[in-house]
Amino acid sequence: MGGWIRAIEGDKELLNWLYSMTQHLPLTVEAVYSHAVYVRVGSRQLVLLSQDEPVGPASLVVSCSRFDQQWDDHGWVSWRTIGVGLFVVHLSEVRSYRSDLAAIAAWDSQALRGIIGQVWRHGDVLSHVSDEVLHERLQTHVRLLLRGLENQDEAVIADSLRALIGLGPGSTPTGDDLLVGLVVGLSISHPSWAKRLRRAIPLPPELARLTTIPSTVALSEAAAGRFFSLVNETVQWLGSPPSADNSCVQGLLRRGHTSGRDTMAGIVLGLTAVSV
Repeated sequence: MGGWIRAIEGDKELLNWLYSMTQHLPLTVEAVYSHAVYVRVGSRQLVLLSQDEPVGPASLVVSCSRFDQQWDDHGWVSWRTIGVGLFVVHLSEVRSYRSDLAAIAAWDSQALRGIIGQVWRHGDVLSHVSDEVLHERLQTHVRLLLRGLENQDEAVIADSLRALIGLGPGSTPTGDDLLVGLVVGLSISHPSWAKRLRRAIPLPPELARLTTIPSTVALSEAAAGRFFSLVNETVQWLGSPPSADNSCVQGLLRRGHTSGRDTMAGIVLGLTAVSV
């Protein structure tokens, strides 16, 4: 088994780093999922995504339909190749993508209301969380976090983050996905709150003690203002309606078991945040 695999699309910042390399560096495989392989090269995270996955920060989409435990091995990175076990990913003609948060002049409240009405008919954007205890905890800690951000209360912000990070089941717990969405929504509606939130997100070593590897990557990249393509496309759609084609929003909502809905809920909560 093994062989050559082609890289299809990648984060521009990651590609620039890979193309600037002048030596082989060892890598460590940290986690293997059917759709993604998480590896570390020194202090840098690198994520290999299976084909048809939306590209994100620190990631490459490769011509592989799925991953299995054959990828769970050591490897190396060099100028235009990445080796993991018996597999070699070749970076010959890779489309690059910028992961920096999309900039929009304004967002369309009518379009947002339409999405809320379609997905959360009763207006509660956490209604898809069926566990009542988890639902209540999420609501409480998000409310406290927004209050802390408004009042510039660093202690409340830190406590709320510690309560949300890693909260819920899954490879990316609900609390983490909500936080990623909140950073996005607040960056548009309350930039100063978003800056405060991004600054308060723990550094990767602490995140790794609090939550999963995928969430550690997503949250640390969100703190740097970098997000998956579906998130950025959704932001661009919100800034340029009216458009009947909301396929990017539907694609985001379908991500994972509930991760997409959790992220979209965070975006909505951030966009609609008011003085609390």
